Amino acid sequence: MSGADRRKEVRYVVVGIEALLNGTPWPIIDISRSAVRLLKPAGAPVNASAEIVFRLNAIGRGRARSYPVAASLIRATDLELIYGYPLPCTRWEERLRARDTFLQTRLTAL
Repeated sequence: MSGADRRKEVRYVVVGIEALLNGTPWPIIDISRSAVRLLKPAGAPVNASAEIVFRLNAIGRGRARSYPVAASLIRATDLELIYGYPLPCTRWEERLRARDTFLQTRLTAL
């Protein structure tokens, strides 16, 4: 996917999803169906490729799930890392929407 196409994707600000980058938890700034923007702690290493495990907390009567993906670095700054990844499952965007804080609080309707 090109950078222009990726920028057109809906980005979600989510709760209930953890990102483990090479086994270490990193805060998610926002996430789309094919990329995640992570808050970069000072002095944290930057890797061109990484394994990211997305851990989704259970919602309602559902169960918690984990989705490992092989990710590639798209951009790195002093404050953030953006990694692209293949679609972890067919219902991935639906799972992101269910955990989107703006949709949950209806801020997008304002």
